[in-house]
Amino acid sequence: MKVKGMVTAVAVGGALTLGASMAAAPAYADTTGTVKARTQRTSAANLNSQTGWWEVGTPVDLQCSQKSP
Repeated sequence: MKVKGMVTAVAVGGALTLGASMAAAPAYADTTGTVKARTQRTSAANLNSQTGWWEVGTPVDLQCSQKSP
């Protein structure tokens, strides 16, 4: 009975470890895109930084943004 319980515990522990390592995998995405609708362009992550417009069909480089405080 003790051996069966240990085997179960090891199997569950292994599954949890595998699940945790899979959840921590990095995400990958394209770094370029194309504007699909006329959109306001900004230089920072707030509405006070509007610098113009992105027109439909314009290729753009996608970058991470910062959270506003």
